[in-house]
Amino acid sequence: MLAQRAEPFDSPDWAYELKWDGIRCLAFAKGGRVELQSRGGHWIGGKFPELEGLAELPDSTVLDGELVVLEGGRPSLAAVRQRLAIRRSLAIRDLARHRPAIFIAFDCLYASGDLMMDSPYRARRPIAEVLVRDLDYPGVIITDCFVGSGLALFKAVCAAGLEGVMAKHLDKPYLPGKRTTWWRKIKPHSP
Repeated sequence: MLAQRAEPFDSPDWAYELKWDGIRCLAFAKGGRVELQSRGGHWIGGKFPELEGLAELPDSTVLDGELVVLEGGRPSLAAVRQRLAIRRSLAIRDLARHRPAIFIAFDCLYASGDLMMDSPYRARRPIAEVLVRDLDYPGVIITDCFVGSGLALFKAVCAAGLEGVMAKHLDKPYLPGKRTTWWRKIKPHSP
């Protein structure tokens, strides 16, 4: 599901999250394995062996999230792209140790084989939280979520020099591959 650009706003019908500067990724757990798929449909799990613990999610679970590499405590899109470009297995393992990626979950599409996409975000989000909490794996987290307080989060993100905010309507389903106003991308204006 893809977001449309929007201006900052507050609403009790919306959840607000940090917009992470990384690459969009689906994590598919099946048969004790995990496959990571980029937004472009590429299978990229072999590039991020440090996230193999996602295989411990319940069978037939799919989480939507962002792959992020931190540099100096801040997300670095360039660092994630560098990881994708590496082909040698020795270099991949070295980067996994010294510049590990983090999978930041924000939605649940399937939970133990049960389709969640038809459910509203307010139902999917808590399931994603429980799955990540129960997994308790280093490098897999769930992004913070704030209901109703989009303006305050946007101001904090701008002050910190971060990428922006994602707003998600609490009562809407997940539409795979669709760009919709139910998800909104709120970014600071360029100077």
